[in-house]
Amino acid sequence: MSKPHPIESGLRVRMQFERMRFSESWSLKTGARDVKKATEQFHSSGVSPLRGPIRTLSGINIGVKLGLSQFIIVWEIYREIACSLQKLWSRHKFRKRNDNYGWLFIVASDFRSAVLLNLNCLSIPMTTSSPITLYRGFDDQGEHVWSPFVIKLEFRLRHAGLSYVTSIGNPRQGPSGKIPYIDVAPLNNSPTPHLLGDSSLIIRHMISNGHLRDLNSSLSHKEKASDLGLRSLVEDKLYFYGGRERWIDNFYVQREKILASLPYPVRVVVGNIIYRRTVATLEGQGTGRYTDEELDSLRNELWSHLNGLLTESKEKSSDGVEPFWALGGKDATEADASLYGFIVSGLIVESGPKTREIVKGYPVLVNYAKRIQNKYFADYKPLPV
Repeated sequence: MSKPHPIESGLRVRMQFERMRFSESWSLKTGARDVKKATEQFHSSGVSPLRGPIRTLSGINIGVKLGLSQFIIVWEIYREIACSLQKLWSRHKFRKRNDNYGWLFIVASDFRSAVLLNLNCLSIPMTTSSPITLYRGFDDQGEHVWSPFVIKLEFRLRHAGLSYVTSIGNPRQGPSGKIPYIDVAPLNNSPTPHLLGDSSLIIRHMISNGHLRDLNSSLSHKEKASDLGLRSLVEDKLYFYGGRERWIDNFYVQREKILASLPYPVRVVVGNIIYRRTVATLEGQGTGRYTDEELDSLRNELWSHLNGLLTESKEKSSDGVEPFWALGGKDATEADASLYGFIVSGLIVESGPKTREIVKGYPVLVNYAKRIQNKYFADYKPLPV
């Protein structure tokens, strides 16, 4: 009996491989899965059987050579692979329990072998006409995710009135190796990359290619410098304060949320790797060298100044319902996207209790976020204030 083609992964996350015979009726003797029923669903979808390896976006061979074995390979996969299969998965119409999770069945043309891919932890819309897919890292539909950079990017898309769909995605599949990243359909002959990573670079790309309007185009040089300074304040300073609070001071809460999709043993291993890397990064950056008292003082000072800025901006606004903006103008600037992202993140992240209490203690910060939320994210879960 011939053996399946060797499987190449190169992934650090453990995958469970199991080899089982199947009977002529296509039902697994273990009773774990009814392959016959699944196969019928696959063929009734009108999709032709696939042959040869499937390649992920990163070029990793995760396929097998079909038609050479009387075995079925059961592949339990997690985000490392599932998110790279999103394009393929979106073409298959059947679901498991009518949700976005399920199994992808690839059946050989001779009906003598198959690959069963568990797409657990994957949420991909089955059909969409939107040219933009935003990968947020989590399947928290109808609410904000914890990342301030995801919230920042979502604000820019909604402020521009752009339609988009969300998916989980995986940092390893993103161009910058992190969340968020997006899949954008090019405009006409635009050289826009298919995948864009890093929230600031995504916005820059989308402005240059006509997807987004440049919110800072009408600002003076002084105002542009102020806008950039405000963005840097939260993205290059407050971000590291939050990183220490979440990954060091409240490690277990953070780990259980961020790595919830992984089996517990893998979660422990990956969590420890992230912890060590975070400690090293914060030591090199400087935030890790502060005492707890020093960091609390710096964090309070930063939020206090942000509150003062928004208090002055609110006083310039005569409307009690519409959003007011950080620089006091009639429309948002790029800084508002960043600031809104960090305020909302500070309110919803359970692993940042000190930041949450600070933000809640400034009514103007909360009001700033709530006004934007009510106008642009009315369909999302209300902020916990």
